[in-house]
Amino acid sequence: VAAFALAAALCAQAATHTTHTRYLDDRIVEYGERLLALHHDAIEHVVFTCSGTEANEVAMRMARMATGGTGFICTDATYHGNSELVASLNRVGDADRPGVKAIPFPERYRPIVEGATDEELCDAYLAGLQRAIDEFAAEGTPLAGVIFCSILANEGLPDVPGDFLPRAAAMVRAAGGVVIMDEVQAGFCRSGRWWGYD
Repeated sequence: VAAFALAAALCAQAATHTTHTRYLDDRIVEYGERLLALHHDAIEHVVFTCSGTEANEVAMRMARMATGGTGFICTDATYHGNSELVASLNRVGDADRPGVKAIPFPERYRPIVEGATDEELCDAYLAGLQRAIDEFAAEGTPLAGVIFCSILANEGLPDVPGDFLPRAAAMVRAAGGVVIMDEVQAGFCRSGRWWGYD
């Protein structure tokens, strides 16, 4: 009976929805609306993609279009995907790549300033972000934005000092860039909330 129910459900799904989201139908619109209702009110649109790499590629291209900028900032130990554009961010380390500046990921365990208070440590990491913004400006490279995994998963889920991410987002926006939060590992309640950016 269970096998029959499963087969019947598969048949019903195949008869009512295409195999991907490129063809608009009521179910994908309904899903998009339900998904949007789970996000912050400022998020008004959904773009469906087939992978995390594709999602980040689309987000980076949109950031470039929205800002007219080309420069991106990421952490020095990140991973966001495998396309040529997105992979330019992966594990940059100390050597910046064209159009990419890496900053140390914020953490308390191996801090960039020993003995600092939480606020001082947060300020030190934010100073690194400001340096990257200033370097792009000095080079004449307009800032497109910053991309972070909202829980810094590939950096090892560090204990982030202070209110680093909201302050970093405000700095990037003030410099004319956009903030991309990669939710591939953090989204859909994997962090205990609907979205890691929460």
